[in-house]
Amino acid sequence: MDIDIKSIDTKTKIMTATIGRFEKRRTSFENCAKLHAQGSYQRARSDMLRIFTTDSPGWHEFRSNKNKIEFLHHISYHCHELNSVVVDLHKTFTHYEFESRRTNTKTRTRFCFEKSRQCEITAAEDLDITYSYGSEYENDKQRLFIEEGSCQGTLIDTDRGTSMVQVAACQKVGKMHQVIFGESHAVTFTCQCHVRLVTMHLSVPNTSFRAMFVYNQNCRSTVNPIASSPTCVNACYTSDVSEKIHSTGEIERFRVVNGSCGIEFSFPSILGKANVYRPKDKRRKVTFKAYTELSSVEIALQRIRDITGCEYHGPIYMHMLVYESKTGYGMDTSVGGFVQTYLTSAFCDTNMVFTSQMDEVNVHCLVEWDDLWVLFNFVFPHDLLDASNAEDMKKIHLTMSITRLGTIIFRISMSQKKNTTKPVEYSLTLQDTIIAVINKLHNLISTYSVP
Repeated sequence: MDIDIKSIDTKTKIMTATIGRFEKRRTSFENCAKLHAQGSYQRARSDMLRIFTTDSPGWHEFRSNKNKIEFLHHISYHCHELNSVVVDLHKTFTHYEFESRRTNTKTRTRFCFEKSRQCEITAAEDLDITYSYGSEYENDKQRLFIEEGSCQGTLIDTDRGTSMVQVAACQKVGKMHQVIFGESHAVTFTCQCHVRLVTMHLSVPNTSFRAMFVYNQNCRSTVNPIASSPTCVNACYTSDVSEKIHSTGEIERFRVVNGSCGIEFSFPSILGKANVYRPKDKRRKVTFKAYTELSSVEIALQRIRDITGCEYHGPIYMHMLVYESKTGYGMDTSVGGFVQTYLTSAFCDTNMVFTSQMDEVNVHCLVEWDDLWVLFNFVFPHDLLDASNAEDMKKIHLTMSITRLGTIIFRISMSQKKNTTKPVEYSLTLQDTIIAVINKLHNLISTYSVP
């Protein structure tokens, strides 16, 4: 029988070429998948687990780079409900367990925080991840996990904590499950199921006292705004001067012909604009727009007196202040997102009113306090103010607007819900107190700290 060698070579070449094309496609697909996964995790925030220590203010992200991508993927997929959960780290070993709520999965994650004895903080954080499969038994006070092929189990007791136990036998008695430990000690469990246990071994600094899960991902992460502290961008003050104007020369340069709303003179400057109104009840009302500090208003008022020759001026009243700051990163302002969860948890005792993303623009949320005195006592519990300033702060309303881009706008005004027929005289002490509260709020929200 003659064999056509040429035909065989041709078929071999075709098969080799076909296999090569499939191999290239498979390799290309795997490479694309890897690049997509790397890109996804690079876009994910690396500060999803934050550590608070006693030797530094605020927080820092968990610094271990070992298994970091695997860690971020797991807690974002299986532990998404941990958003804003705080774990106290007062003991040397702290165990925290969480069961995944995803359907068609039985995955339990165990976070084991261990305080390191090393002095160097940067070298004290490490991460190891272990996976195991086995059976889980549960009753009213205990939970037991036995890994497949092992005679040891992890027993979690609500009263005694976590311990390792030796398992001699497991048997089913009716609908109950009886587990016999060493030396014939038997415990009855009411539930048994097969689970996948993921154990996160996290080494943290010895000075750590709190860990916090932060899933601030529903935001425009492509924007990277530069962080900035609160700065006054607009303001409105009022005062008054005596009715009679003694100067008739220079004052004519500032006269407003047919001025609206009763404005007779206008005094612009690089710091703001002051308007003097027509006389009423033997006095002239004066408004100050865009002056950012009380000292600037006092200078402007004195300038008006020098030009007009008015003999009297009344106290200065604050009607509105607007401050703006930036956290430095996008914020999750969605309904039920991290910003809402954090604020409602951290400021629950301050009579705060939270309004999630506004319907008309859907890019920011609002937080309101109708009594600045309550908020001041909450963020500065050990500071004291005199009675007059305390009464004035009770009449001040604060509205805080937080956008997805990380901008925080503070609006301070007089409360509309209270009897404010007598205006609040604005003083340097009151100004410094308001600025202190705003700066404190900016720092707390930027770091997601607890007051």
